[in-house]
Amino acid sequence: MSNDELLAKVELTLVTYISKYYGSKKDVELRSDVIDSLQALRAVVELHKPEYWENIHDPNWNGNECSICFTDGNLEIPSVRIDYPCPTIQAITDSLK
Repeated sequence: MSNDELLAKVELTLVTYISKYYGSKKDVELRSDVIDSLQALRAVVELHKPEYWENIHDPNWNGNECSICFTDGNLEIPSVRIDYPCPTIQAITDSLK
């Protein structure tokens, strides 16, 4: 699932939830907590967007990486970016299925 598709799915979930429960007699705090959570989830998806890169010397070696995730580096091995979808996006995608 692409980042745009995932953002659309989170947005659809938010709109569906609001339209389903906004007019009901449910607890207002419960609704606002869920809405806040879905908006936070949307912010996380926006933060973990893919960044496409190209190798000018070898066009066959291109890729997508998460804009924010890095591996743990140390003195011997430098940190590197994690491929997209990163574990965070994978977990969100799995939970929305």
